Amino acid sequence: MMSNKGRVAPAANPVTSRFSVPGTGTMQFVIAGGIYKKMAILSDKAREFIDRNGYAVVATLNSDGSAQQTVIWYELQGERIMMNTKVGRLKEKNLKRDPRISFCLEDEYSYVTIQGRAELDYDPERAQASGKALAIRYKGQAAGEQMVRDIFSKEERVTVYMSIDKVDDTHL
Repeated sequence: MMSNKGRVAPAANPVTSRFSVPGTGTMQFVIAGGIYKKMAILSDKAREFIDRNGYAVVATLNSDGSAQQTVIWYELQGERIMMNTKVGRLKEKNLKRDPRISFCLEDEYSYVTIQGRAELDYDPERAQASGKALAIRYKGQAAGEQMVRDIFSKEERVTVYMSIDKVDDTHL
């Protein structure tokens, strides 16, 4: 079995140029590594909702086409969503096979859904750092650092970067 250590997905590379195209509504085109990609732009209300709410549900696709859902910590980083998971979990296996991912964040009857593609970064230092950042965000400084020492540091982790390709914020 081949190790994933040190392998870096293209999403970890910075976007080199960005421009909007008139008439595309809430779409923008991104140039990264010479590839043009159409992406959705988050509205201010969606960005605020995502920044202030806690747990998201993400869905990936099992090999039989059925949905696999899980609650996950996340952080909005500019025009993408960063998540972190343990290597070997079903969502990691699914995303390695098929990068399509769906993200839902709710607060009673207000919610936003996002569709995109995941890129996986298996670099051990970056994966531990992103896991630590999320643990501190969700658990606070002391408890987050304790979680990293007791759990994350003993695991092979992967950082998941989700592109924001389609947004539905009509229920905010």
